[in-house]
Amino acid sequence: ALLRYAFQWSLHANTPLVLLHQTSVIIPGLAHTEYKQSLINKGNEDALQLLKELVEQTLPTGTEVQYQVSGKHLLEQLELLQSEPFEHVIFAGAKSNGLIKRLFLGTKTIEIIEHLNTTLVVMPANFTAFTHRHLWVAVAEKHPINIENLSKLLSLFPEKEIKITFFSIVQKKEHLLPIQQTLQSLANLFTARYITSIAVYEGTQYASDLQLIIQQPSHDI
Repeated sequence: ALLRYAFQWSLHANTPLVLLHQTSVIIPGLAHTEYKQSLINKGNEDALQLLKELVEQTLPTGTEVQYQVSGKHLLEQLELLQSEPFEHVIFAGAKSNGLIKRLFLGTKTIEIIEHLNTTLVVMPANFTAFTHRHLWVAVAEKHPINIENLSKLLSLFPEKEIKITFFSIVQKKEHLLPIQQTLQSLANLFTARYITSIAVYEGTQYASDLQLIIQQPSHDI
């Protein structure tokens, strides 16, 4: 599902798709240098073959994909890619169980969030389709939106095709007016380039309430 999602995104944005993999190889402690390298090379070759088979099984025939397979740490590989003068978007899978707060735990995704200043798209395991035409942006009053990175993300797509809804969940009615003002201010920033709107939902369990909102049929992202 993650590969199909990233592929659809790359088509819309007209950008190359790069599959990045960190190979883990068990190496005997007393092995000599040449033998260690041969094990690493074999691990990289096997991983590359598996990635190619996955692409053949998942994406349309003839799809151009770039591969980067290495025993180097994932962050090190990503930092090298980031040095290239492009706007990068990293796709990572989330666990299929647990609430929103626990999605990143136990994966390398949290390392990417903490160490790299790059747009990161985290996708649930059971998500299979992508459209950029209607973007729902969750806003928390105590955690401001990163306007610069949101603008970079939106710049990947044609402006005339995007509708943005800034939304939030409030627990008490007295919080309604301040968050509405915050949402409207955000909408005003983008209204010259996109169709914008705001929405406020009432709820007390943020993780489960957010899941219900996202799963509504009218929500694309």
